[in-house]
Amino acid sequence: MASMAPTTTTVATTTMPTTTPTTPAPTTVTAAVGIPTDILTACSGASPTKYCATLPASCDGPSDCNYIYTHTSNSTHIDVELFGRTTAGQGWVGIGYSLNNRMIASDVFACDVDVAGTVNVKNMHTSAMGYSIQTDSGSVTNFVTKLSGVQASGQLYCKLSRPIDTGAPTTDDYDLSNNFTLLFPRRVNGNAAASALLAGIHTTRPTVSANQVSASSRGRYMPPTAATSAAFTGTTAAPATAVPTSIVDGCTGTNATKFCVMLPNGCSGTAECNYIYTQRRIGTDIEVELFGVVNSGGQGWVAIAYSQDQEMGNDDVLACDVDVAGVVNAKNLHNVGRSNSLDNGRADNNITKLEGTRTGNKIYCRFRRPLNTGLPTSDDYDLTQSFYQLYGRRTNGAAPANAALAGIHTSIPTISSSKQSAASTGIGTATSKNREIVKAHGIMMVLAWVFAAAVGVFVAAWMKKARVTEPGQTAHWFVVHRFLMVTVWLLTCVAFIIIFVDVGRFTNYKTHGALGIVTFILAFIQPFIALARCAPDDDNRWIFNAVHRTVGILAKIIGGIAIYFGIKAYEGLGFNIEEGAINAWIVFMVFEGVFGFGMLIYTMVAKPGEIEVRSDMELKSKAGEAGDAAEKPLTLAADYKLRRVVFLLHALETAATAIAICVFIGTANN
Repeated sequence: MASMAPTTTTVATTTMPTTTPTTPAPTTVTAAVGIPTDILTACSGASPTKYCATLPASCDGPSDCNYIYTHTSNSTHIDVELFGRTTAGQGWVGIGYSLNNRMIASDVFACDVDVAGTVNVKNMHTSAMGYSIQTDSGSVTNFVTKLSGVQASGQLYCKLSRPIDTGAPTTDDYDLSNNFTLLFPRRVNGNAAASALLAGIHTTRPTVSANQVSASSRGRYMPPTAATSAAFTGTTAAPATAVPTSIVDGCTGTNATKFCVMLPNGCSGTAECNYIYTQRRIGTDIEVELFGVVNSGGQGWVAIAYSQDQEMGNDDVLACDVDVAGVVNAKNLHNVGRSNSLDNGRADNNITKLEGTRTGNKIYCRFRRPLNTGLPTSDDYDLTQSFYQLYGRRTNGAAPANAALAGIHTSIPTISSSKQSAASTGIGTATSKNREIVKAHGIMMVLAWVFAAAVGVFVAAWMKKARVTEPGQTAHWFVVHRFLMVTVWLLTCVAFIIIFVDVGRFTNYKTHGALGIVTFILAFIQPFIALARCAPDDDNRWIFNAVHRTVGILAKIIGGIAIYFGIKAYEGLGFNIEEGAINAWIVFMVFEGVFGFGMLIYTMVAKPGEIEVRSDMELKSKAGEAGDAAEKPLTLAADYKLRRVVFLLHALETAATAIAICVFIGTANN
């Protein structure tokens, strides 16, 4: 290619997340014959004419560098030099131009050594769906011209030229006049045919440039280095970089250029807020910033959903999350019902990430997307129109870069007070969905299983002989037991129905939901089992007793446990429920064990027996005038006074804990 006179341009320094594999200090050797020793000469100084990157950062050229990338350009072409240490006569060295700081959907140049020992230059790309390398329109030599190629003594060098804009689809080649993040990969062994793809993947995780670069960039970039090197395992975390404090600039005043939402309402900036969303229209694009507080490990996601109503479902979703490698990714998704899905099979479809950072428990990203992507509304909405906005985040979990978000939101998304379009500016406010039905569900279940069921079972177990029942009367214990268990049945059925009507689906809190459904089924069938009972003196009465007691005890135990997970579900839904609710539940369970096992052990050890008493009818008759019919004795537990005291204490304890939990639920805010 003819000599060029490129324009000198200072390299941009926009902060981007970086991946910092460690690079061993190379052994100093003499550059192989044919490899220019002055490859880095034009990269520095007041007027550099090249852009250069080296590994390690402080190396000076082929004699002590493991990897070198340089480029220079004129108005139509870019010339690239690649150098790398490899096994003699094997390996490859490459450069990737990326929109997303990832290998996915990158434009790739490389030079490798084929089986004949010849150095070849190749123009390729990585797939949008994963990490596989692919040819450009079926040919690795498409649009690329080899200017030189040398391999000797474990050193590999090539120089190539390619049009800055080949005119090919972006699925093959990018227009390199635009800005891209650079990936610096190499492999130290293997051979491939001249017309074939590269021989295997990189042997160390590629370093990623901290700034975006275009063909016109000049100067020397020095990637971070460390002491040792390891093969890429897919779990190396990117270092945290600063979350910008200027995110809310431009949101206020008569000349506001952004629309901003900061939560909780009234907070100001990243120091006070746990969620921030900003948008501004730039030509035919919308530029979005998302900020969120996640867990201490920097995992989780923050998202904005554009909805035609105020409910989740059939929404256009933009999000940033932290992947399994610790990199912040921007994603374009949509909700199908309550599930989050990829747009057209890709998380990065029609989205360009500009920044992505995480610091401690805070993540931030900035990206652009066309207002109208041209995709069906089942994927993307036309954001020139107005939509309700749903603001959600999750404080844990990680997903692969090209996957939907990891799990559901850990708090109930808040909703914009009114519809907004891409042209909106100023400060917006958000409201939470009315969750009174969720509270009512919890309160009814607590009254049913912490109070009514607990007392009803206690009465049936221990109070049968605590009071005299006159002939012809229904036993007092049974009247109380039946009333309480009918109350349990009614409260459980109503609570079960209203939560399904409100939520419209099985809960995302699967443990609570599963336990609740089992409890409901057991409670629902119990009165029908009771209606089918046989007479007390029937030979098969023992079967009814065994089934009825087993179902009742199981329902009581499972229902009590479901209450605990229900309280935890309130926390997950974003309710500021007091820790006292869990403490009250613990008190309830402890005392249930104390009263239940205490009475069981007492009766087994003390064996209090029964005493015979005369009926009230006989006591009212005159002395000596009672007939034989009035002489029939009635029995009463010998310790009936103790049982009545214990019953009173148990009823007071269950009532107190049930009321306490209900108050905590009723006063919880979200």
